[in-house]
Amino acid sequence: MKQRGFSLLELMITVAVIGILTAFAVPQYERYVAEKRMKMATVCIAQILTKETEYFTEYKVYKESNSANIADDLDVGCVNDDGVKDWYTFEADVSTPAGELTISAVAVDAKAPDYHDFSINDNGEKLTRIPPSNSYDASGWKYY
Repeated sequence: MKQRGFSLLELMITVAVIGILTAFAVPQYERYVAEKRMKMATVCIAQILTKETEYFTEYKVYKESNSANIADDLDVGCVNDDGVKDWYTFEADVSTPAGELTISAVAVDAKAPDYHDFSINDNGEKLTRIPPSNSYDASGWKYY
């Protein structure tokens, strides 16, 4: 009489193969999500710079932030996409004598120790800080 079903050895091999595949897939997925959040942060600071430039064109002064996050004051929608606001704080630094503006996306350290910080100024100069353990390609951004 033939037996139906799987032997214990077959089940253990299947579980081992799934474990090995998971060991490779999870870090790749986490890296993908981190890179997407970093790209969204760069998009957001560009949108914030655009809103600040529009504000400057109308009022001849950059908008000062009244909250911890300049994106809230300027009503920039991208910050709420994919939880970017949970991973980055957006800041505006207005140097008063020269009237220069720098918009920064600073990674929240507790949640994103391997994420880049990004900043862009009113001249379009892009800067980023790379944590030592990260291999994200920030093409077009100068490292500081």
